[in-house]
Amino acid sequence: MGAVRSWLTGVILTALLSSLIRSLLPEGAVRRIGAFTGGLVLMSAMLLPFLQGRLDLPDLRWETYEEAVAQRKAELDGEAARELETQVARRTEALIKVRGAELGLSLDCAVTVRGDPPLPWSAALSAERDPDLERWIEAELGIPALRIAWGEE
Repeated sequence: MGAVRSWLTGVILTALLSSLIRSLLPEGAVRRIGAFTGGLVLMSAMLLPFLQGRLDLPDLRWETYEEAVAQRKAELDGEAARELETQVARRTEALIKVRGAELGLSLDCAVTVRGDPPLPWSAALSAERDPDLERWIEAELGIPALRIAWGEE
């Protein structure tokens, strides 16, 4: 893109300079000759990169564009899926901690999620086994008792 910017800057400066010179020339044949010469210089400035074969144009083929869009979409989808998994795990952990506090328990927990959409799969809690919290986790969060790991603080 640097070559295109350089080319465009050259064309614009050539047009401005040609216009300035033409406005300074006296009326009549001299101005017409100056306008013609300025037009030729401007046209050569516009065609110079094409004549030299130096214009670095981007690849404008549809297939390349389509591949780039598909690749970027896949990257963004992967990032979004990871972010959603993280959010589901963190919010589930927060719910378990709040419910544990309501039951008088002080605990830390870690939740793993699986699936699409991501759902809570298992939980590891730092407290001793509590049947009320276990039933609540099964009923409200859908994590079976077999996938709840209890530990001692």
